[in-house]
Order: sequence, then C-alpha cells, then structure tokens
Amino acid sequence: MVDLYDTDEEKRQHLGAIHFIASRYNLDEEMIRSLYENSLEKIKANAHVKNYLSVLAIRQVNEILQHRSHQQEEQTTPQYQP
Repeated sequence: MVDLYDTDEEKRQHLGAIHFIASRYNLDEEMIRSLYENSLEKIKANAHVKNYLSVLAIRQVNEILQHRSHQQEEQTTPQYQP
C-alpha cells in the first residue's frame, strides 16, 4: 500500500478519525483502521480537493458499519412461519 499520509499532521487527523469511529461503535481500532484506510485509498486516488478526505472516509466507513449491522439484525431476527 502506498503511504496514505503526506504529512504528520494529516496522519494525526486521520488517526483521530479512526479513533473516533472505533469509540463510537465500540469496535477494535485496528479493524476500523483497515476499513478506513481502504476507503481513504480509493477516495484519495480520485480526489482533486483533499480538504475533506477524512469527512468522506468517515462517511464511507459509517455506511459500511451500518450496512453490516443491518445484515446481522436480519440474520438474527426470527422469521414468521405460519
């Protein structure tokens, strides 16, 4: 993987975002970091303006986690059998 962070300040910003998401969902920070950095890599490759990369990556990771949560709920919800 190419180094995603151009500066130490940028790295701190993104690591802070990773910590925020992990705390919000009470999940392992390394798992969130993997999701986040995969998202960031894709977003950054096509970005012309880089000011909002963390916002976009946070949004994408939140969507992934919410989608996974809904899938788990559907799998554990008992189905009605007449």
